[in-house]
Amino acid sequence: MKNVFSDRVRVQIFGREYEMGSGGLTPLEVQSLATFVDERMRDIAREFSIVDTQKVAVLASINIALDYLQLQEKGQN
Repeated sequence: MKNVFSDRVRVQIFGREYEMGSGGLTPLEVQSLATFVDERMRDIAREFSIVDTQKVAVLASINIALDYLQLQEKGQN
């Protein structure tokens, strides 16, 4: 039987530690994604002087989603 925790990776995002499933990614890939999210959240917090973590997370998510949609549209042209 496979150990469920063998696919778990610990990451740190915006000063908090999370343990998450790898989703089939390598630990390095998961860490890279976490670092990307952390950097985006820090940029948003710094640029808009926001201290509310939840607000920063939502704004970063929207920002990342916008980037994704723009790349998708670019690929369709």
